[in-house]
Amino acid sequence: MEPCTWLPAERYFHPLLNSIGAYQRYTYCLRAVCDAQRQKLLLSGDIEQNPGPIAVLQMNVSCLTPSKLATLMAQGADIIAIQETWKSSEQIASMHTGDYVLYAQSRIGKGGGVAVLVRKTLRSKRIPLTIPQHDTSLEVVVVQVALDQNRDLIVASAYMRPPPQVTQSFRRLVNCLPASSPLLLCGDFNMHHPQWEPFLESSPSEVAAEFLNCARMRDSPWLTPLVRSRMLVAQENDPVSI
Repeated sequence: MEPCTWLPAERYFHPLLNSIGAYQRYTYCLRAVCDAQRQKLLLSGDIEQNPGPIAVLQMNVSCLTPSKLATLMAQGADIIAIQETWKSSEQIASMHTGDYVLYAQSRIGKGGGVAVLVRKTLRSKRIPLTIPQHDTSLEVVVVQVALDQNRDLIVASAYMRPPPQVTQSFRRLVNCLPASSPLLLCGDFNMHHPQWEPFLESSPSEVAAEFLNCARMRDSPWLTPLVRSRMLVAQENDPVSI
């Protein structure tokens, strides 16, 4: 069987997704690609029973409302990473999450906030990561997800306030998590680079280059572009279904 090959992300995603409706249309497109790849795997006959890909959605929601949350959960993803919830801890706790476990970190004050939702059929737990109070540039929540008995995935949902900075807190996020597990870093980092934005006309900023160098300090990371300043970084050799 031929190895799975992903086309450039711009083939699946419009460069600017300004609404959940638009995001929903393009996830349908990529889901069809995932289904085609799954059929190839099943026909090969050389796989464990029912392995299934892990589907991950990531989005800056600019205020997490019940209707937005319901729309995201309706996509059927196993893991959902969200930025800018704009909700307090109490408001997050009152939200109906259905078949998902919700892990969230709210900002002290207005705006911000990040969250990760994991389907209840997957074992998951939060990994504590303390950001010093004086470091207001990074918001993050980190979750460990058991893919099977011997394999875990670490998922982080992060938000960098503009102008972005690669602080010591971000370096700790990348370097201090268990190296034995792949790291899936989803977020809105408010920066631009040809690595995930191939049609960028201007030169990448120094902070974007520093960000990539820091992310690559983990073993064999690869980058999957999504939309401008909203990207996913993975330290995994297998494709990530989105």
